[in-house]
Amino acid sequence: MNVALRYYDAGAPEDLRDGVFAAVYRLTRYRFWREEFAPALAWDFWNAKGILPVLLSFKLQRPVSSGSPTSYDVLAAALTRGRDANHPLRRLFLLTWATYQPMTTDRQAAAVERFMEYLAGEEAFDRRYDEFVSALLPETRNLLRG
Repeated sequence: MNVALRYYDAGAPEDLRDGVFAAVYRLTRYRFWREEFAPALAWDFWNAKGILPVLLSFKLQRPVSSGSPTSYDVLAAALTRGRDANHPLRRLFLLTWATYQPMTTDRQAAAVERFMEYLAGEEAFDRRYDEFVSALLPETRNLLRG
């Protein structure tokens, strides 16, 4: 995560990308590596506009690799990811938000409450990153596995 965070904080320069790839793939050599973690090896998870910067924005309570002014703005933008009426990563983003509960204004907190209603909907959520995120950010484990 430190390598990825340096990459994000530096503005995602090309010369640091190989270091991120190398660090990510080194994870597969650990004895605790499981095949359920494999989806997180994709660049879509680690890249500057990927999933991890969104999650780190909540954990670190500051925007990571984003031009957004606050973590709340990162959440609001992330919830729109998807096509048509399908937003498969909403669950992951909302549960990670709920774990870390970044600072919000009263108005933003009310909006987050409305956002949480997405979890009760009929939408099919993508859970393929849950195992890896649970290992990478262990504070999320109880909510993601629930």
